[in-house]
Amino acid sequence: QLDGPIVNEVDVTLAPGVNTQANYTVLELDDDKGSFVGVGASYDNGEVIAITEWTRSEIDNAYPDIDSGYLTLGYRIK
Repeated sequence: QLDGPIVNEVDVTLAPGVNTQANYTVLELDDDKGSFVGVGASYDNGEVIAITEWTRSEIDNAYPDIDSGYLTLGYRIK
């Protein structure tokens, strides 16, 4: 279970030579359940290469479920 705020700190320039830092809450969690799953595979025979990965993250009531992934294909020229 996840609990507490996720805070980010940024540097802010108010004017030339006048800098400060500000904190802001990115996400507030209150006993929310979260999960992450990822699956990946690769193939490389020395001439052809293929790599793929898929992930999914979920945090109840915090933000929408997120799916992401990629596919890389390549051919080696000798």
